[in-house]
Amino acid sequence: MKSKRLVLISIIVAFFLIVLLSCMTLFSVRQAKVNFAVSEDFNTEEVQELLDGYKGKNLMFLKVDKIQAELEKYHYLEVVSIEKDYPNVLKVSLKERREVYCFNSGEQTYVTNEDGFVLSAVQADYVNNNRNVINVNLTGVTITEIKEGSVIATDSPEMMTSVFDMAKAANLTDCIKQINVIKKAAGEPGDVEFITYTGVTICVQKAEVDGVEKVNAAFKVYDEKVTDYEKAFDKLFVFRNADSGEIQVTWSDNVKVKE
Repeated sequence: MKSKRLVLISIIVAFFLIVLLSCMTLFSVRQAKVNFAVSEDFNTEEVQELLDGYKGKNLMFLKVDKIQAELEKYHYLEVVSIEKDYPNVLKVSLKERREVYCFNSGEQTYVTNEDGFVLSAVQADYVNNNRNVINVNLTGVTITEIKEGSVIATDSPEMMTSVFDMAKAANLTDCIKQINVIKKAAGEPGDVEFITYTGVTICVQKAEVDGVEKVNAAFKVYDEKVTDYEKAFDKLFVFRNADSGEIQVTWSDNVKVKE
Protein backbone atom coordinates (compact mmCIF):
# COMPACT_ATOMS: atom_id res chain seq x y z
CA MET A 1 0.00 0.00 0.00
CA LYS A 2 2.85 2.31 0.92
CA SER A 3 4.68 1.54 -2.31
CA LYS A 4 1.59 2.35 -4.36
CA ARG A 5 1.29 5.70 -2.63
CA LEU A 6 4.92 6.48 -3.42
CA VAL A 7 4.38 5.54 -7.05
CA LEU A 8 1.32 7.81 -7.23
CA ILE A 9 3.23 10.72 -5.68
CA SER A 10 6.09 10.15 -8.11
CA ILE A 11 3.69 10.20 -11.06
CA ILE A 12 2.08 13.44 -9.86
CA VAL A 13 5.49 15.09 -9.33
CA ALA A 14 6.67 13.93 -12.73
CA PHE A 15 3.49 15.27 -14.33
CA PHE A 16 3.93 18.71 -12.77
CA LEU A 17 7.58 18.80 -13.78
CA ILE A 18 6.64 17.99 -17.36
CA VAL A 19 3.97 20.70 -17.33
CA LEU A 20 6.43 23.21 -15.81
CA LEU A 21 9.11 22.44 -18.35
CA SER A 22 6.57 22.65 -21.16
CA CYS A 23 5.43 26.06 -19.92
CA MET A 24 9.00 27.28 -19.65
CA THR A 25 9.62 26.20 -23.23
CA LEU A 26 6.30 27.44 -24.56
CA PHE A 27 6.63 30.91 -22.95
CA SER A 28 10.33 31.31 -23.61
CA VAL A 29 10.88 34.63 -25.44
CA ARG A 30 11.77 33.91 -29.06
CA GLN A 31 11.55 37.44 -30.42
CA ALA A 32 11.93 40.99 -29.13
CA LYS A 33 9.84 42.90 -31.65
CA VAL A 34 10.60 46.62 -31.45
CA ASN A 35 8.80 49.42 -33.29
CA PHE A 36 11.15 52.41 -33.61
CA ALA A 37 9.46 55.69 -34.57
CA VAL A 38 12.74 57.52 -35.15
CA SER A 39 14.61 59.42 -37.84
CA GLU A 40 16.64 57.51 -40.43
CA ASP A 41 20.00 58.39 -38.88
CA PHE A 42 19.03 57.27 -35.37
CA ASN A 43 21.18 54.33 -34.23
CA THR A 44 18.82 51.67 -32.86
CA GLU A 45 21.29 48.76 -32.70
CA GLU A 46 22.22 49.16 -29.02
CA VAL A 47 18.58 49.25 -27.91
CA GLN A 48 17.67 46.27 -30.08
CA GLU A 49 20.62 44.35 -28.64
CA LEU A 50 19.45 45.19 -25.11
CA LEU A 51 15.97 43.84 -25.76
CA ASP A 52 17.30 40.80 -27.62
CA GLY A 53 18.98 39.93 -24.33
CA TYR A 54 15.55 38.85 -23.06
CA LYS A 55 15.39 36.01 -25.57
CA GLY A 56 15.16 32.68 -23.82
CA LYS A 57 13.67 34.15 -20.65
CA ASN A 58 10.18 33.24 -19.56
CA LEU A 59 7.71 35.82 -20.83
CA MET A 60 5.33 35.18 -17.94
CA PHE A 61 7.87 36.28 -15.34
CA LEU A 62 9.35 39.29 -17.14
CA LYS A 63 8.90 42.52 -15.17
CA VAL A 64 7.73 45.32 -17.41
CA ASP A 65 8.86 48.01 -14.95
CA LYS A 66 12.40 46.61 -15.04
CA ILE A 67 12.45 46.78 -18.84
CA GLN A 68 11.06 50.32 -18.64
CA ALA A 69 13.84 51.34 -16.24
CA GLU A 70 16.51 49.93 -18.54
CA LEU A 71 15.12 51.83 -21.53
CA GLU A 72 14.88 55.11 -19.64
CA LYS A 73 18.66 55.51 -19.76
CA TYR A 74 18.23 56.30 -23.46
CA HIS A 75 17.05 59.88 -23.05
CA TYR A 76 16.36 60.40 -26.74
CA LEU A 77 13.81 57.59 -26.72
CA GLU A 78 10.36 57.66 -25.13
CA VAL A 79 8.71 54.36 -24.22
CA VAL A 80 5.25 54.27 -25.78
CA SER A 81 4.36 50.73 -24.73
CA ILE A 82 5.76 47.41 -23.53
CA GLU A 83 3.58 44.36 -24.12
CA LYS A 84 3.78 40.62 -23.61
CA ASP A 85 2.43 38.97 -26.75
CA TYR A 86 1.85 35.39 -25.65
CA PRO A 87 3.10 32.83 -26.03
CA ASN A 88 6.65 34.06 -26.80
CA VAL A 89 7.00 37.60 -28.18
CA LEU A 90 8.07 40.74 -26.31
CA LYS A 91 6.67 43.81 -28.09
CA VAL A 92 8.09 47.28 -27.44
CA SER A 93 7.17 50.58 -29.09
CA LEU A 94 9.56 53.54 -28.88
CA LYS A 95 9.55 57.03 -30.35
CA GLU A 96 12.28 59.60 -30.65
CA ARG A 97 12.36 62.70 -28.48
CA ARG A 98 13.19 65.61 -30.76
CA GLU A 99 15.54 68.41 -29.76
CA VAL A 100 13.56 71.66 -29.50
CA TYR A 101 14.99 74.02 -26.86
CA CYS A 102 18.34 75.09 -25.44
CA PHE A 103 18.67 76.37 -21.86
CA ASN A 104 21.75 77.86 -20.21
CA SER A 105 22.37 77.03 -16.57
CA GLY A 106 25.59 78.37 -15.10
CA GLU A 107 28.36 77.53 -17.53
CA GLN A 108 26.51 74.56 -19.03
CA THR A 109 24.02 74.41 -21.90
CA TYR A 110 21.30 71.75 -22.13
CA VAL A 111 19.00 70.71 -24.95
CA THR A 112 15.43 69.59 -24.20
CA ASN A 113 12.40 68.28 -26.07
CA GLU A 114 9.14 70.22 -26.54
CA ASP A 115 8.06 69.49 -22.95
CA GLY A 116 11.31 70.56 -21.30
CA PHE A 117 12.61 66.99 -20.87
CA VAL A 118 16.40 67.31 -20.72
CA LEU A 119 18.06 65.19 -23.41
CA SER A 120 21.74 66.06 -23.10
CA ALA A 121 24.39 68.63 -22.29
CA VAL A 122 25.76 70.40 -25.38
CA GLN A 123 28.33 72.99 -26.39
CA ALA A 124 27.39 76.62 -25.75
CA ASP A 125 27.24 77.45 -29.48
CA TYR A 126 25.06 74.44 -30.30
CA VAL A 127 21.98 76.53 -31.01
CA ASN A 128 23.93 78.70 -33.47
CA ASN A 129 24.66 75.68 -35.64
CA ASN A 130 21.23 74.07 -35.46
CA ARG A 131 18.19 75.88 -36.80
CA ASN A 132 15.89 73.24 -35.38
CA VAL A 133 16.78 74.24 -31.81
CA ILE A 134 15.33 77.34 -30.14
CA ASN A 135 17.34 79.28 -27.59
CA VAL A 136 15.33 80.13 -24.44
CA ASN A 137 16.40 83.15 -22.37
CA LEU A 138 15.00 83.45 -18.86
CA THR A 139 14.55 86.78 -17.07
CA GLY A 140 13.14 86.66 -13.56
CA VAL A 141 12.87 82.86 -13.77
CA THR A 142 15.42 80.69 -11.96
CA ILE A 143 16.28 77.13 -12.93
CA THR A 144 16.19 75.11 -9.71
CA GLU A 145 17.20 71.77 -11.22
CA ILE A 146 18.29 70.65 -14.65
CA LYS A 147 19.71 67.22 -15.36
CA GLU A 148 19.63 64.72 -18.17
CA GLY A 149 16.69 62.34 -18.07
CA SER A 150 14.23 64.59 -16.24
CA VAL A 151 12.06 67.64 -16.89
CA ILE A 152 13.66 71.02 -16.26
CA ALA A 153 12.54 72.50 -12.93
CA THR A 154 12.18 76.24 -12.26
CA ASP A 155 10.71 78.51 -9.61
CA SER A 156 7.97 79.46 -12.10
CA PRO A 157 6.50 76.14 -13.34
CA GLU A 158 3.21 77.70 -14.49
CA MET A 159 5.11 80.17 -16.64
CA MET A 160 7.20 77.48 -18.31
CA THR A 161 4.17 75.25 -18.87
CA SER A 162 2.49 78.17 -20.61
CA VAL A 163 5.55 78.67 -22.83
CA PHE A 164 5.64 75.01 -23.87
CA ASP A 165 1.88 74.91 -24.47
CA MET A 166 1.95 78.06 -26.61
CA ALA A 167 4.82 76.79 -28.73
CA LYS A 168 3.14 73.43 -29.34
CA ALA A 169 -0.25 74.97 -30.10
CA ALA A 170 1.13 77.32 -32.74
CA ASN A 171 3.73 74.83 -34.05
CA LEU A 172 6.44 77.47 -33.71
CA THR A 173 9.56 75.36 -33.98
CA ASP A 174 10.10 75.96 -37.71
CA CYS A 175 10.03 79.75 -37.65
CA ILE A 176 11.22 80.76 -34.17
CA LYS A 177 14.90 81.21 -33.34
CA GLN A 178 14.59 82.51 -29.79
CA ILE A 179 12.12 82.74 -26.93
CA ASN A 180 12.47 85.32 -24.15
CA VAL A 181 10.61 84.47 -20.95
CA ILE A 182 10.15 87.58 -18.81
CA LYS A 183 8.75 87.08 -15.33
CA LYS A 184 7.63 90.21 -13.55
CA ALA A 185 6.87 90.88 -9.89
CA ALA A 186 5.66 88.00 -7.74
CA GLY A 187 2.04 87.20 -8.47
CA GLU A 188 2.03 89.13 -11.75
CA PRO A 189 1.68 87.21 -15.06
CA GLY A 190 4.81 87.47 -17.18
CA ASP A 191 5.41 88.17 -20.87
CA VAL A 192 6.86 85.87 -23.51
CA GLU A 193 8.61 87.08 -26.67
CA PHE A 194 8.87 84.83 -29.71
CA ILE A 195 11.58 86.08 -32.09
CA THR A 196 11.14 84.84 -35.66
CA TYR A 197 13.73 84.27 -38.36
CA THR A 198 12.08 87.07 -40.37
CA GLY A 199 13.03 89.58 -37.68
CA VAL A 200 9.67 89.97 -35.96
CA THR A 201 9.25 89.91 -32.19
CA ILE A 202 5.85 88.58 -31.13
CA CYS A 203 5.20 89.71 -27.57
CA VAL A 204 2.51 87.78 -25.70
CA GLN A 205 1.57 89.87 -22.70
CA LYS A 206 0.43 88.10 -19.51
CA ALA A 207 1.23 84.80 -21.17
CA GLU A 208 0.08 82.69 -18.24
CA VAL A 209 -3.50 83.85 -18.87
CA ASP A 210 -5.03 82.39 -22.08
CA GLY A 211 -1.55 82.07 -23.59
CA VAL A 212 -2.51 79.53 -26.24
CA GLU A 213 -5.45 81.62 -27.46
CA LYS A 214 -3.28 84.72 -27.57
CA VAL A 215 -0.40 83.17 -29.48
CA ASN A 216 -2.75 81.63 -32.05
CA ALA A 217 -4.33 85.05 -32.62
CA ALA A 218 -0.90 86.65 -32.94
CA PHE A 219 0.35 84.16 -35.52
CA LYS A 220 -2.83 84.47 -37.53
CA VAL A 221 -2.09 88.18 -37.91
CA TYR A 222 1.59 87.42 -38.55
CA ASP A 223 0.76 85.00 -41.35
CA GLU A 224 -1.51 87.55 -43.03
CA LYS A 225 1.44 89.82 -43.78
CA VAL A 226 2.03 89.57 -47.53
CA THR A 227 5.82 89.34 -47.72
CA ASP A 228 8.80 88.72 -45.48
CA TYR A 229 9.92 92.26 -46.29
CA GLU A 230 6.76 93.61 -44.70
CA LYS A 231 7.36 91.48 -41.64
CA ALA A 232 10.97 92.47 -41.16
CA PHE A 233 11.81 94.46 -38.03
CA ASP A 234 8.20 94.74 -36.85
CA LYS A 235 7.04 94.08 -33.33
CA LEU A 236 3.68 92.50 -32.66
CA PHE A 237 1.88 92.76 -29.32
CA VAL A 238 -0.99 90.51 -28.27
CA PHE A 239 -3.06 91.06 -25.13
CA ARG A 240 -6.60 90.92 -23.79
CA ASN A 241 -8.29 94.30 -23.96
CA ALA A 242 -9.37 95.31 -20.45
CA ASP A 243 -12.43 97.16 -21.74
CA SER A 244 -13.83 94.81 -24.37
CA GLY A 245 -12.44 91.56 -22.93
CA GLU A 246 -11.35 90.54 -26.44
CA ILE A 247 -7.86 89.48 -27.50
CA GLN A 248 -6.20 92.32 -29.40
CA VAL A 249 -3.21 92.19 -31.72
CA THR A 250 -1.31 95.32 -32.74
CA TRP A 251 1.70 95.96 -34.95
CA SER A 252 4.46 98.41 -34.14
CA ASP A 253 6.25 99.00 -37.44
CA ASN A 254 9.93 99.72 -37.82
CA VAL A 255 10.87 98.47 -34.37
CA LYS A 256 14.13 96.69 -34.99
CA VAL A 257 14.63 93.46 -33.05
CA LYS A 258 17.79 93.53 -30.95
CA GLU A 259 19.85 90.44 -31.58
